Amino acid sequence: MSQMLRLLLFYILFFLDKSSATTNCPTGTIAGTDATKCYKYYMAPTNFYDAETQCTLNAGHLVSSTNGFINSFIADMAKSIIPDTNAQIWLGGSYSSNWTWTDGQPFTYTHWAKGQPNMTNGCTAMQISSSYWYSQSCNLSLPYFCEIPASVPVAPTCNPFQNSTSIPCPTSKPIVVSPCESTWTFYNITNACYKVFHSQNWTTSESICVQNNAHLTSIHSLEENSFLVELASSGNTIDPNNWPYSEAWIGLIDLNGDGIFSWTDGTPLDYIKWGPPWPALPLSVHKYVGLIVDPVNSHPGYFQTWFNWDAPGVCRAYICKKLAKNF
Repeated sequence: MSQMLRLLLFYILFFLDKSSATTNCPTGTIAGTDATKCYKYYMAPTNFYDAETQCTLNAGHLVSSTNGFINSFIADMAKSIIPDTNAQIWLGGSYSSNWTWTDGQPFTYTHWAKGQPNMTNGCTAMQISSSYWYSQSCNLSLPYFCEIPASVPVAPTCNPFQNSTSIPCPTSKPIVVSPCESTWTFYNITNACYKVFHSQNWTTSESICVQNNAHLTSIHSLEENSFLVELASSGNTIDPNNWPYSEAWIGLIDLNGDGIFSWTDGTPLDYIKWGPPWPALPLSVHKYVGLIVDPVNSHPGYFQTWFNWDAPGVCRAYICKKLAKNF
C-alpha cells in the first residue's frame, strides 16, 4: 500500500471515528472532531486580545491548531460559514519569547505560509482559503472561533422496558428555570439580564427600559463591554456616512453638563472606554453616551469604544439591563 493511500485511509478512519463520538455542545456551537471540543463563531472583527477575552467568557480559548487534521477541519469549518474565502481568522497562537497557544497546548505543529512568521507581528491568523498561517499585528480586527469544552457527557439512554439493571425513563421532562424572561439574555458574570431594542433616541430608550423594569445598560468591565458588543452587533462593517448604524445607546449620562458622568441604574462609574475623539464638547449638549458595536470603515480604533452625542440622535440599537431573578 502506497504512502499516500495509507494517509488517505487514516484520514477517513480518523474522521469516521470522531463523527461517531457523542458530543454535547452548547446551542449555537459546532461539534468538533474531538468529542470534548465545540466551536463558536464570532463574525464581528475583533483584535486578538479582546477575542481571547470573549472566548474565556465561554470557558474556552481562541482555537488552537495542533495537527494537520485539526488545521484542515478549522479551515473547512470557516469556509462553510464565511463567504469571503480571502478572509483570515484568528488562531490562538501568540509570540512572546516563543510561540504559544492561549490554551496551553504544545506549539509543536506549524503551518506557516512562505516567508512567515514575520517576527514584527506577534499573533497568528489563518488564511481560510489555503489554511496557511500568517503572523499579524495583534491589534488587527479579524473574525474568530472560540474552542470551548463540551458539556458533561450525555447520560445513558433510558430503557422503557426496564429491569433491575436498566436506567428507568423519567415520567416527565425536567423543568428548567431561567433567571431571565424568555426574550432577555442572561450573563452570569454580572448576574444580569440584557435585551437589545432598536431605533430610538437616548431619552426614549431609557424610558422604554424603565417600562421593562430595567435601565439602559451600565458597563463595569472589559468583559461586560465585549459581551454587549457581541450581543448588539449587526455583524456588518459600517460606512462612515452611516455612523448611527454602528451605535447602541448605553446608560451613561452627564446630567448637568459639567463633565460628571453617571449611570442611570445608580451603579458606580468604575470603568470607562472612550474612543479616540471622545468625550466630545460641549458636554452641555453632548450629554448622552453610546457604544460602537460594529466596525466603521477607515476608523478601526473606534470599534467597541464609547462616544457621546446629543439626545435627539437616533442609534440603530439600545441595550436595557436588569438584575436576574434569584431562585
